[in-house]
Amino acid sequence: MRKHLLFFLIIPILFQFILIGAETLNDRIEAVVENEVITSGELQTQLFTYYLQNRITDTTKTTRDSIANIILQQMINDKVIKVKAEEDTTITVDNSEVESEVEKNIEKIKENYPDDTTFFKALQQEGLTLSKLKQRYRTKAREQILARKFFQNKIGYIPEVTQSEIDSFYNANKDSIPDHLPGEYTLSHIYIVYKPGKHSLSLLENKVKSILKQYADGVSFSKLARKYSEDTLSSSHGGVLGKLTKSDMLPEIYSQISDMGEGEIRVVQSRLGYHIVLCTGRDGDKYVLSHILLVPKVTRADSLEMQRTAEKVYKLLQKGKPFKELVKKYSDDIMTKDKDGLIGTFEEAKMSPQLLQYLKGLKTGDFTRIINTPNGFEILYIDAYKPGKRLSKDEIRNSIRAILSQMKQQEALNKLVDRLKKDVYIRVYDQ
Repeated sequence: MRKHLLFFLIIPILFQFILIGAETLNDRIEAVVENEVITSGELQTQLFTYYLQNRITDTTKTTRDSIANIILQQMINDKVIKVKAEEDTTITVDNSEVESEVEKNIEKIKENYPDDTTFFKALQQEGLTLSKLKQRYRTKAREQILARKFFQNKIGYIPEVTQSEIDSFYNANKDSIPDHLPGEYTLSHIYIVYKPGKHSLSLLENKVKSILKQYADGVSFSKLARKYSEDTLSSSHGGVLGKLTKSDMLPEIYSQISDMGEGEIRVVQSRLGYHIVLCTGRDGDKYVLSHILLVPKVTRADSLEMQRTAEKVYKLLQKGKPFKELVKKYSDDIMTKDKDGLIGTFEEAKMSPQLLQYLKGLKTGDFTRIINTPNGFEILYIDAYKPGKRLSKDEIRNSIRAILSQMKQQEALNKLVDRLKKDVYIRVYDQ
C-alpha cells in the first residue's frame, strides 16, 4: 500500500544518479563467491533500491561509497547462502513465489513516488520499462526466497523469546515504544492533471507534420531525433530504442504499432506525449524501433481549464453524483481509474499535517474540497476510516516479542553465514 499521497511527497529522482550508471557501467567484477560473480551493475541496482526505499538524499561520493560497501558485504553474504542453498536438493522455488516477491519489491519502490504516472515517467526517462525493472529483481527475489527456505532448514526453529527479555527490552525502550495503534484511512481520488488544451495540441501537431515532411524530403531520422526529440536518453543516439518486445513497451504504444512493418513510420500517442516511431526491422515478436518524442506543453489557459473541470466535478459531488461514476468520467490517473480511484490505505500517524487538515472532521463516505497540487487538482474520497486505539499491555508485549524474535533470527542467520564462509571461496576486488 502506498505510504505517501500525490502532492505531499517530495523525493529526488535518483534514477539519473544510479540507474544510468547501472546501464552504462562496464560489468566490472566487484566480488566472487565460488562461481558466483557480483558485478558493478548489480551493486549499483542494489544501491539504487536502498536509496529509494530509505529516501536518502545525500548523493555525495563519500556517503555513496560507504553505503555501497555495506551493501556489497550483504550481497556477498547472500551469495554464500545461495551457493550453499543450491547444494540442498530438498529446496525448490516456484516461479509464482518469485513473481510475488518481485511485486513486493516493485511496490516498495512505487511507495516513494507520488503516483504511478510519475513512477512510469521516471522509468521512461531512463530508458526502462516496468518489465525490465522487474527482470532486474527476479534473480534477487529468487535468492531471497532460497535464503529463507535454507535458513528454515538449517535453523529449524524460531528462537524463543522469554518474558524477562521482553521486560528488559520494554524498560530500556519504554519512552520510544508506541502505546497507540494509529488510525487508518482508505482513500480513493479523482485526479485531474494539468494537460495541454486544443491550442497546445494544434501547435504540437503542426510540429509533427513539419518533422514528417523533413523526413519525406530526405532528412535522416537520426538527425531529426537529435534535433527534436525530448527523450534525452535516446535522442543522443539518433532516437534508437533497440530491439523491443511487447512487454518492453507501454501498452498504449504497443497497441498502435503492433502491425508495423520494416521501414514504416507512424505517429502514436501515449501518456508521455506524441511519438514518431520508425520501425527499422522485425524479427517475429521483436521490433527494432527508433522514435522522436514530443511532449505537449501546458499553458496558463490549459491550467485554468483543468481548474474549471475540477470545480465542475466538485459541484456534481455536492449534488449527490456517485464518486465512482465521476472517477471513470473525469479522473486522469490511469492506474487507479479502473479501480474506482482507489489509491490505498494509509496510517494516520504517517500522513502529513497538511493532508490531515483536508480530512479533518470527515467520515467514511465523505469527500474533501478541491486540493491544488503541483501537477493538477485532486479530490479525495474516504472509503473507510479506522480510528486509532490505545494498545493493551498484552498487545505491547506481543509487539516486543515479534521484534526480539526477528532480532534473534537475524543473529542466528549471521552466525550461520559466518560458519558457511569458512567453506566458501570469496574474493573482493579493489577498484
